[in-house]
Amino acid sequence: MACYRKPIMVSETSWHDGHPVYHRRHPGLHKGDWLRHVLDQVEISSFHGAIVEGVCWYPIVDCPPWHAPYSPSRWSHGLIRRDLSLDPSLSAELTISLQNGV
Repeated sequence: MACYRKPIMVSETSWHDGHPVYHRRHPGLHKGDWLRHVLDQVEISSFHGAIVEGVCWYPIVDCPPWHAPYSPSRWSHGLIRRDLSLDPSLSAELTISLQNGV
């Protein structure tokens, strides 16, 4: 049962495909897998009474490292890559989720 009985939103969740800590903790996991995990947890939470209004993937575009905002390199955690192409793993999972009405 939801403790506060108020709607919530899962915000600022994303996955950095190049982050070594992520890959030590979760070997083989990528952005699409992480999105699937988050959506599965939302479904479980909803089953138990939480009112989840949405999920925000942040940042939606690959961005420079926090410690070097003017760097030409980009962290790979967005749907939209530096060259404006879409990340295939995340794009595929989004497509499946939308087709399933999630």
